[in-house]
Amino acid sequence: MNIGKTLLIGVASALLVCGIAGCAPTPSSEKHSASEDSDQSVSQRAIVLRIQDGTALFADESTQNVYVPGLPEGAIYGLDGDTIAASELQPGNIVEVDGNGIMLESYPGQYPGITRIAVVEKGSIDSIEPYRAVIDQVFAEQDPYEVPSGHVDYTNDQASVSVMLPASSWEWDTADDFRSIKDGSPFNADGTLIADMPDARIGSATEAVLGFAAKPTDIQVTAQAVVASMNGAFVLADPTAAASPCETSRTDSGEFKLTIEPAQLYTVYGFFEHGNATYQFYTI
Repeated sequence: MNIGKTLLIGVASALLVCGIAGCAPTPSSEKHSASEDSDQSVSQRAIVLRIQDGTALFADESTQNVYVPGLPEGAIYGLDGDTIAASELQPGNIVEVDGNGIMLESYPGQYPGITRIAVVEKGSIDSIEPYRAVIDQVFAEQDPYEVPSGHVDYTNDQASVSVMLPASSWEWDTADDFRSIKDGSPFNADGTLIADMPDARIGSATEAVLGFAAKPTDIQVTAQAVVASMNGAFVLADPTAAASPCETSRTDSGEFKLTIEPAQLYTVYGFFEHGNATYQFYTI
């Protein structure tokens, strides 16, 4: 399924349109909603367009804007008021969605801050027909011979943020029955991190979610402390120190949760059916 790929392409497009492409550590590299108050509770009605492999697609009933909702575990309710699994939501259902109102500026939008979803009307399958094109686009099949991109999502004191993680190294099967190999280093010759290294801006230990355009069979994550050098570029605090393993846990939707700390270089090793790939980002 191509849901992760579609969303990440949308994030990249939004960055280019806004003129903030690249990973320079500036506040404008983060995506904000119209409301900066993450404590504000917002309620809206939406149409369920599709549920597939733990991922949902909704359309706001009043604006017709399509978005990917976060699915709060244990806080999804059926018409009778009892809790249900996300997989029990049906296309055409009308749902009431409560959350912090912060929508990530991707295409389709992403709404990770949802706290409650409740079915209020059974609805009709016919109501999803106007959205058929975007449904087919979002849930298109992932090319198994394409190295998947990744993303890390987190919330800081200003907004929910999604950072795209292109693969820097990989060994991957190709359609021509040979192995594609790339070995990309995160460092320049002088030991500084490369200029286009993705960054996450956090003030303290923060819960984050790692996702990929194709579901990995497993991942491993390591961290190394970094510091700013005299010219402002980041380098390893101790180049001789070994990387420390990070604890991760898998979510119901197949993504991975972990806690990220400031001033660290994170290396993510993803293991997939058709190969393996490496992703890196650092925290400021």
